[in-house]
This record gives sequence, structure tokens and C-alpha cells, in this order.
Amino acid sequence: MGLIPWSPFHEVARPGRLIDRILDEPWRFVGSIGGRDIPIVEVFERGDEVVVRAEIAGVDPQDVDVRVAEDTITIRGERRTDAEADEQGYYHSERQYGTFMRTVALPAAVDAAKAKARFHHGLLELRAPKKIDETRSGRRVDIEVQ
Repeated sequence: MGLIPWSPFHEVARPGRLIDRILDEPWRFVGSIGGRDIPIVEVFERGDEVVVRAEIAGVDPQDVDVRVAEDTITIRGERRTDAEADEQGYYHSERQYGTFMRTVALPAAVDAAKAKARFHHGLLELRAPKKIDETRSGRRVDIEVQ
């Protein structure tokens, strides 16, 4: 089989190709949408807790608001960056401001009252114990024999 030369038209030739790529690799499309930063989030279960990690480097932890419900987590914040340089005959000033918000479904119900968050080197980590709920796990039903 020979090599097929790449063509930009090949990427859009098949209907739905972009949608397939978004569904197969959603992490490629996370970043900045409509001028808003969307933090990259990792969610997983570890033992009897749910762990959520969000990359929010460059954000002051005081500017971050984390809300946990039984089945979701919402992370909101504001990024403020000021840079100035006044050296050897030139002046450069750059400012960047923007808000972000991300709501993620959790893989298991959690006890929101016992959730704890930690911010270290631009990584926000939230841990919440799984909620033990008898109604979710069901109950044993006795079988009546006739």
C-alpha cells in the first residue's frame, strides 16, 4: 500500500468527521472557547472517594470558587495577568483578564459536606468521599414460592 498525500479537503470530505474527532478526543478541543478559558479537568474514583483535578495555573487561589453537589462539581474563577517591562529605551505592558467556569459530572454520588480542596503549583485537587446510599444500591427482594 502506498502513501496517500495529505490534503486539507480530505479532513472535511466525510460528513461528521469533526464531530467524530470531538467525541473521540474531546481533550483536544478544551482550551479557550469564545474568549473564555476552560480548565482541563481529570475525574476519577480512588477507593472510597472521588478525585477531581483541574489545571488552573496562573490563577490566584483567592479568585477560585469551587461548588460541590452530590453529582457535580463547578469550578469558577478569574484570571488576571499584568506584565510590565521598562528597560533600555522601551516600555512593554500586557494585561490579560478573563473568567472561566467548568461543571463536571461526577462518576459517583459524593458527600459534599466532607469535600476538601487543595491548590498546589497551579493544580486544584478536590477529594470527596463517596456517599453511601442504601436506596442507590438497592435492596434484596425475597422470592415468594407458590
